[in-house]
Amino acid sequence: PEELAQSIGAFLNAANPQATKGDIFALISPHAGYEFSGQIAAYGYKLIKNIPYKTVIVMGPSHYYGFNGVSVYSKGIFRTTLGDIEIDREFTQRLLNKDNEIFFEPAAFEKEHSVEVQLPFLQKVLAGFKIVPIVMGDCSLSTCQKLASLLKEAIGNRKDVLLVASTDMYHGYDYEESEIIDNLTLSYLKKMDAEGLYNGLREGRLQLCGGL
Repeated sequence: PEELAQSIGAFLNAANPQATKGDIFALISPHAGYEFSGQIAAYGYKLIKNIPYKTVIVMGPSHYYGFNGVSVYSKGIFRTTLGDIEIDREFTQRLLNKDNEIFFEPAAFEKEHSVEVQLPFLQKVLAGFKIVPIVMGDCSLSTCQKLASLLKEAIGNRKDVLLVASTDMYHGYDYEESEIIDNLTLSYLKKMDAEGLYNGLREGRLQLCGGL
């Protein structure tokens, strides 16, 4: 716990993000591993430090278990060396048993790091929050839209909910290419063009881990 806390603390201390206007309702945070992307992740987490979120939805792609649809961990706790985080059971029940493509599949979480790697950062910058862990399998656009609709309904008018989308962007070794592809991917996010983003990921023009 001491080593993990010190490592994340050092990332946060070194991060100097540009201040943003308005309320932050979502973060896109990488999951390549702290050695590779921990410093980048810290920029986002520093912006939300001490904001009184009560529910944090952590959504990541499945790297190891192949399945169609969305797995929502329904209840219990997630444990890191920094302590336990309770799952927001009341929130998860609003997502489950509503659509046959959104369910709880424990095997999707057994080896998956995309959700877990975000938790110690959350534990260092927030207090008194519960989580909604979600692992995305191979999903059609309609499945994504159904999940979005259920999330919107579950959140309602609450201002104390944060969504963390755990994904790495450009996958490659060319810096100039990374700028071009990342900027193109971000342009769809800025426009909130969900269908364009989905199709661009499927076609390989855009890159987000889990988008294919």
